[in-house]
Amino acid sequence: MDSQREEDQHDAVAAALGGTGTAVLTSVAGSYLPPEAAEVFNSIGDPVVQAALTYATLQYVRYTAKDDPGRERVLDAATSAANILRDALAGDKTLRDDGFFPSPTATRLEKNAKRRRGERRLGTQLAEGVLLAAKNTFEDKKAAHLGYFYAFVALEPQIDAGLASWLLAQAEALTWTQYVLLASLDPETEAGLPLGSLSGSLDGYPNWGTREQLEDLISRGFVVEREELTERLQLSLKSEQYTDLLLTRRGSVFTSAFNLQLIEPMEIRSVTNLLMNHD
Repeated sequence: MDSQREEDQHDAVAAALGGTGTAVLTSVAGSYLPPEAAEVFNSIGDPVVQAALTYATLQYVRYTAKDDPGRERVLDAATSAANILRDALAGDKTLRDDGFFPSPTATRLEKNAKRRRGERRLGTQLAEGVLLAAKNTFEDKKAAHLGYFYAFVALEPQIDAGLASWLLAQAEALTWTQYVLLASLDPETEAGLPLGSLSGSLDGYPNWGTREQLEDLISRGFVVEREELTERLQLSLKSEQYTDLLLTRRGSVFTSAFNLQLIEPMEIRSVTNLLMNHD
């Protein structure tokens, strides 16, 4: 693509930012995005977030082959974010108004001195970061939850730039299996872990590997072992039973931010069954 055409597209996005109620980038996005994706973006109901998500998506799909799995993950993350935001805005929720997004009266997509100095709004930067993470992961199932995270931050003003970046970094480092393990410990899923112990006998690589990932969550501070007092000396001992594991505040925030409650119960059972001890 020549630089002038890219410049024109950038200006089209900027124009959409300034047009309250304007359908987002239909003429620009139509050349690169599947119709169903463009339709989801146009249904969000807010031109600012429409433009932010659409422009970030265009950056990662317009030069990517249609059969590239990374392209599909980007679209999955972006449309997942758009669907959550559309439903939230149609209800009683509102976008944060603390400068996360550019002003609706903006006439440019911050293509100015601030943009050159790396001072773009968090909503613009995070959209790019989330979609880049989705593109680069090889675990397809993580993509939608990365999108859910963007929607979560867009609606939660208490999540600042530092915390958002840290949470995204954690999401990239954790595996899909670890996402599922965290979901299993969330009280809202009513799933839970099976009977068994972290010190129980192992039976093959799947059992060992899943337990290793669970222990990694403990070492990262997402999960904690419940402590018990010995009957005689009242000494504190950590229980190694799966059923006594709990989410820490870190684990609870992560689970909520990435909407892990939406992981299907069948998916949770398929992972937690791998923890079964065979003593």
